[in-house]
Amino acid sequence: MKKLFPILGILFLCSLPFLYGQTVTLPGMTEITSIAGNDLLWVWLDPTGANATRKIKASNLLKQNHSCEVVFGDLQAQAAINAGSDQPGACANVSGHDATITAVAILGVLIGVLFTAKIGQAASSSLASNGPYYDSLQTLEKGKVPTGILTPIEVVAKDSDTAKLIDAFKKIDGVHTAFVQKTGPGAVPIHGDTTLRDILVLPNYETVNSKSVEVVKRVKAKASELGAIGVTGLGAAQIDFLDAVYGNFPVVLAIIALLTYVLLVRAFRSLLLPLKAVLLNLISLGATIGGMVFFWQFGHGSGALFGISATGAITFWIPMMVFAFLFGLSMDYEVFILSRIREEYDGARSTDKAVVEGIGRTGRLVTCAALILFLAFAALASGPGTDLKTMATGLGFGILLDATIVRSLLVPALTSLFGKYNWYLPAGVAKVLRVEPSTPYAEPERGTREPEPVG
Repeated sequence: MKKLFPILGILFLCSLPFLYGQTVTLPGMTEITSIAGNDLLWVWLDPTGANATRKIKASNLLKQNHSCEVVFGDLQAQAAINAGSDQPGACANVSGHDATITAVAILGVLIGVLFTAKIGQAASSSLASNGPYYDSLQTLEKGKVPTGILTPIEVVAKDSDTAKLIDAFKKIDGVHTAFVQKTGPGAVPIHGDTTLRDILVLPNYETVNSKSVEVVKRVKAKASELGAIGVTGLGAAQIDFLDAVYGNFPVVLAIIALLTYVLLVRAFRSLLLPLKAVLLNLISLGATIGGMVFFWQFGHGSGALFGISATGAITFWIPMMVFAFLFGLSMDYEVFILSRIREEYDGARSTDKAVVEGIGRTGRLVTCAALILFLAFAALASGPGTDLKTMATGLGFGILLDATIVRSLLVPALTSLFGKYNWYLPAGVAKVLRVEPSTPYAEPERGTREPEPVG
C-alpha cells in the first residue's frame, strides 16, 4: 500500500488548481511557470519561509528580464542572484543551453546503448531459477551438452547428398556436430526411389538473437552450395523474419517520416518546426529502445523489479510494437505543445515569450496524460510473461521519457534557441500546401522587456 503513495501524490499535484499557466512536471524535472503564480507557489511549497525570500527575488528579477523565462527560467534567475546581481539583464547570457545539453546527454547515452541491441528471443539463461525447465537446463549443462541443442538447425536434403552435407557442416565454425535424425520423420520417400533426410546441425551456442545467428547463415550458405532442399529451425526463422520486417523498416520509416513532415509543415506553417518534431520523435524512440536494452537485455533492474535476470536479447516483435504505439503518442504531445506555441507567437509575442506561455498552458496536461498512460502500462507489466513485461515497461518508460526529457526540456529549449528561424514558410511551399506563407517579424533583443500584446 505504501508504494501507492508516491503515485497518488503525483496525481494530486496534477489536479491542483494552480494559478493560470502553472505547470508542474515529474519530481526532479523542470518547472516552467507563469510569473503570476511563481511567488505563491513557492511559499505554498515551503511554508517555513526558508526559500520564500530568494524565490520571490527570483520572480521579481524574471519580471524585469523575460529572456530568462525560457526553460529553467527560475533556476537561471537564481543563478544570477547567487552571483550577486539583481539587475535587469543579469541573466541575459543564460539561455536554454543548459536544458539542451542535459537532455542531449541523457538521450545520447540511451541511444548509445541502442547500438548494442540484440533482436531475437530470450536466452535460456533468463529462465526463472526454478521449475522443470530450469532443472532440465541444469542437467544438460552438467553433462557438458552445448546450449545449441536447444535451437538445432534442420536441413532437408536428398538421401544421396546426406554424407557430404554432414561432413561439410561439421567443418563450419560454430557447429558442434551434425547427424541424420534417427527418430520421427527422419526419412520421407518421394517419387519412387528418391528419399528426403532430415539432418540436425547442433551449434555450439543458442541461435536466439541477431548476433548469434551467424552460424545459421554459414550453414544455409553451405547447404545451398551443396544442393540441400531447405534449412529451417528457430535461427533460420529469425533470419527470415529480420530480413522481411527489419530489412524494409528503413523504407517504411522514411515514408512515415516524410508524410508526417508534410502534414506538420501544413499545420505549423513552418519548415523547421516539423523537421525538429520528426527528428525528436525518432530520437525519443531510439532512446526508449536503448532503455529497454539496458533494463532487459543487460538486466540492469529487471532482476530487482521483476525477479527476471538479463534476457540477452529483445524479442524480435517488441521494437515494432513499441514504435507503432510511441510514434503516434509522442507526436500527439509534440503537436499539442507546438500548436499552442505557434498560437502565442501569432499573437505578436516573441519566440521566447511564446515558448513560456505555450509550455505554461500545455505542460500540466501533457504531464498528466503521460502519467495516466504510464500507470496503464505499469499495470500491464504486472501480467505474466517476460515478453509482455518487456513491451509494457518499454512503453511506460518511453511515455515518461518523451513527456519529460524531450517535450519539457528539449522542445522548448530548441525552439527558443532557433528563434525566428522557427517561423519561415516560403510562399512557394505555402502555395503548394494551400496555406498562408509565414515570415517572422522583428523581435525585441533578449535582455529587454517586450511590450505585452494588445488584447
